[in-house]
Order: sequence, then structure tokens, then C-alpha cells
Amino acid sequence: RMTDAADTQRQLDVALADHDAGRCDRAEAGYRYVLAQDPDEPEAVNLLGVLLQERGAMDESIALLSRAVTVEPDFPEALANLARARRLAGDAVVAADLARRAIALDPDLAEAHLNLGQALLALGNEPGALVALQQAAAMAPPDTNTLILLGRLLLQLHDPTTAAEVLQGVLARDADRAVAAADAHMRRTSDTVARTFSPLRSSG
Repeated sequence: RMTDAADTQRQLDVALADHDAGRCDRAEAGYRYVLAQDPDEPEAVNLLGVLLQERGAMDESIALLSRAVTVEPDFPEALANLARARRLAGDAVVAADLARRAIALDPDLAEAHLNLGQALLALGNEPGALVALQQAAAMAPPDTNTLILLGRLLLQLHDPTTAAEVLQGVLARDADRAVAAADAHMRRTSDTVARTFSPLRSSG
């Protein structure tokens, strides 16, 4: 059975490489091949659920990710992925609970903190979302989407100085998105953000 396990891992590695490279049809076929041999292989169930989520097949994604965490309850990545899927499906309360479960298992899982922040934003809990997004942003390397969400939230909470510092971290990687994140607020009260981003707008 060691040979079977090694073959399963090899097939998963190939499918994941295809997934990362954008060869989604090949990746899906690879994940489904593994699951045909072992329908409850948790990593294959999780990764296929993520791929289908990316393709907009939310019902099947949620079913697969739910199966992953049933088969392996202490699977923080699957819990975080299911949290994202449930939030996108409009169930922010369940999403927040799933994200908290993922964080309890792996406090360093940035995706779980991001998903918790997004779920709490959807529930109107801006202070809780701020804490979660700050924790996600503190992970190295910080995720661009996390920094932009955090910058926007800080602007909404009338903290333009900190927002400018956060969005400054996005500039080197994605100046257009950083400027766009601040844009709606620059015409109003966010003078610090305006001073940070207006030279980029005029020169770009």
C-alpha cells in the first residue's frame, strides 16, 4: 500500500502543478482520477472543491469541501476554503464559524484570518473585521487582496494615515489597484491618502 500512497501523492502533485499553472481541465481530471481510486482522499476532495469554486460551481464546491472536513475534521485549509465558499454563497454566519475553527487549528493560516475578516464585514462587524484583517496582513508575505481590503476598511473607519501606510505596501506590486482602493475616499476627507496617491495618478 506504500506504492499506492506514493502514486496518489504523485498524481496529486501533478494535478496541483496543473492547477497552479492555470491548466484547470487537466487539474480537474487529475483530482477526479485520484478520487476514483479513493473517494475520500481529503486533499484531492479539498483541491477539487477549490477548483470548482474558482469556476463558479459553488454547490458542488461546497459539497466537496464539506466532505473534506467531514472526512478529516482537523483540516484547517479545507475549513478555510469552505468558509470562503459559504461566504460567497451568502452565509456569512457559518463562514465566520468555519474560519474561527480553522484559526483554532492553525493560527498562522492567513487565508483563515482573511476569510474571517470578510465574513465579519458581511455581517457589519467592522471592529472584528479590522482585527482579523490586521492579523492576516501581518502574515509574511502579505497578500495583496488582504492589504487592499484592510486599506479600504481603515478608510471607512476614518483612519486615513494608517490606510495610506497599508496601501503603500501594495504600490510596488499593483499600483493601479492601490490607487483604485483609495479613489472613492480621496475626494472627501482622506487628505493623507490623497497626498500619497495623487502623484502616482498624475504621473501614470
